[in-house]
Amino acid sequence: MTRRLTHTLTVGAGTLVSRLLGVVRDAALAWLLGGSGTADALTAALRLPYMVRRLFGEGTLSMSLTVACIRESLHADANRGQASALALAVTRKLTVWGGLLTLLLVLGAGGVMALTAPGLTVMVQEEAVFLFRICIPYVFFALLAAGNMAALHSHERFLLPSLTPALFNCTMLLSAGLAVVTDAPAGVLLACGVLCGGVLQWLIQIPAVRAERKAHGALLGGLEAQVGAVLRRLPAGILGAAVPQLAFLVASTLASQLSAGHISALFYAERLLEFPLGVLGAAVGIVAAPRLAVLASSTSSSSSEHPLAHETGLAVALALGLTLPAAAGLMAVAVPLVALVLGHGAFDSAAVTRTALALCAYAPGLPAYALSRPLLAACHALEDTRTPLFAAVPSLLLTAFAGYALMQLPGDWGQLGPPLGVTLGLWCNAVLLWLGVRHAVLFTVPCRSVLVQLFGTACTFCTAQFVVTSCASHNLSHVTTLALAVPLGALVYGLVFALCSRQHLPARKDRRTARRG
Repeated sequence: MTRRLTHTLTVGAGTLVSRLLGVVRDAALAWLLGGSGTADALTAALRLPYMVRRLFGEGTLSMSLTVACIRESLHADANRGQASALALAVTRKLTVWGGLLTLLLVLGAGGVMALTAPGLTVMVQEEAVFLFRICIPYVFFALLAAGNMAALHSHERFLLPSLTPALFNCTMLLSAGLAVVTDAPAGVLLACGVLCGGVLQWLIQIPAVRAERKAHGALLGGLEAQVGAVLRRLPAGILGAAVPQLAFLVASTLASQLSAGHISALFYAERLLEFPLGVLGAAVGIVAAPRLAVLASSTSSSSSEHPLAHETGLAVALALGLTLPAAAGLMAVAVPLVALVLGHGAFDSAAVTRTALALCAYAPGLPAYALSRPLLAACHALEDTRTPLFAAVPSLLLTAFAGYALMQLPGDWGQLGPPLGVTLGLWCNAVLLWLGVRHAVLFTVPCRSVLVQLFGTACTFCTAQFVVTSCASHNLSHVTTLALAVPLGALVYGLVFALCSRQHLPARKDRRTARRG
């Protein structure tokens, strides 16, 4: 338990560093470009590379690949050290297809932009196509970086992989700085920063991977059969993990039908949403993945006594307990948060309002996103390829249809359609994954604990909202507002949880005494 907590905190700390730099990066982009048509062009061009970054460069693909390689190595009676070699061998195969895909995307950039952002004007779309061609080779290097991540995760080395996304953000910040001090177009420099960040994410992990291979004597040869088995299981895992990113892409496509500035509003809202998402949600799934793979290989029992059931239930409860109050807090402090982080330079009050509304619509989907991570890890550990596919397709369809239907609402309500569609799709995905995993392993999450978390979440929202409203009426600064609202909201949640748990202890003790009697 202590070791798992240490690994979770390690991944969380590394992700926290990356997210903090990401907030600074997005603030720099907002300051440079605001909510203009140029910002829409850049964010449309970055949509696919950013989706690939979240899939490959931040642990999503590596989670699927790690579990598949550990399971396959154990089936072949090899040690876990050979799993890293298997991960690298699979990556070599994937990069061949990744290189071909990158070339096709460069050649078909115009069609990609017409498909993903059809509502842009001709001038803005031409700029988006040009920027897209610069940054899309990032896909190739993100695949290489994901293979190195999986190799290190197989040895339960989490610190370096969790810090590599920070290099990406540092490179983007350097590009933004160059845009300030030079006359070069900001969009071109930022697109080049995306590509250079991908190269650095790959290169920085190579020495550590080589050291682990040398220490464990892992060889890349003679793995053809195992590589084929892993590759056959990856598509379902990747699609299941890609649901949130694809849902965000659907929302961006729908938002291109709205007036200028709405695509960039969704883009910035997603960046702010990913701050608690990566720190609180993704770390649980990444750390749980290797452990779940080993437990699933140890026994085939499907009872509630299966050690996989306990591990899954623990990860699910942790994901909900962390992200429910975070979602409530984001909704309460959306306006001062967006104004403080992004509301500078060309990012005017209208852009702040659009982004804050989008963040409020996205926030209820945060617990669903975090919940899906350990459930997907459990599916991979159980070699269940059907459940992620069964959950992904209806979830994406619901995102598209609900988003489009809600866009037809009158007035300014229509702009909430795309992000609300994403929220509904994420919850649909989480529920279907929950049902699929429960069918295989009878994990349990105490209902009373969930009710306490929901009550604490409601108290957190009310407290933070009261503070925000009071500070606004007294014309206090955004820094002061956040400095009061965030700690007070967290304190109220902790007190509610502690008081409810304390009241529950005597009852639990009495029941144990009665059973003994």
